[in-house]
Amino acid sequence: MKKLNAKLRRIWKESNGYEPDADRLIREIDQKIANIRQSIEDGFAAELDYFNQRLIELPPDRQRLLVSPISITEPLQIVPRLTRRYLAELDNTIACGIKKDKNALFGVLWT
Repeated sequence: MKKLNAKLRRIWKESNGYEPDADRLIREIDQKIANIRQSIEDGFAAELDYFNQRLIELPPDRQRLLVSPISITEPLQIVPRLTRRYLAELDNTIACGIKKDKNALFGVLWT
């Protein structure tokens, strides 16, 4: 059950671009930038090329997190009680669908 829920969470996250840890990740990036700037001020000139490269790499990561969608829903999770209820009606539900839709549904869940 945990593996299936983890997979559903990954699919949900990938499908809408939502980053649940965006605030924490932004704070970490801000801290990295501050540390680099402090190191430059403290005179770590030997690492200047590396610092400059990181100062180029980090802001786009930060910007991506700032514009990541805000989720208003939670990812789908399998709850055993509800699963039993769905399974009880699965035959009727599947019978209503067309073959292409059935294959798409089961392909996503079982691959």
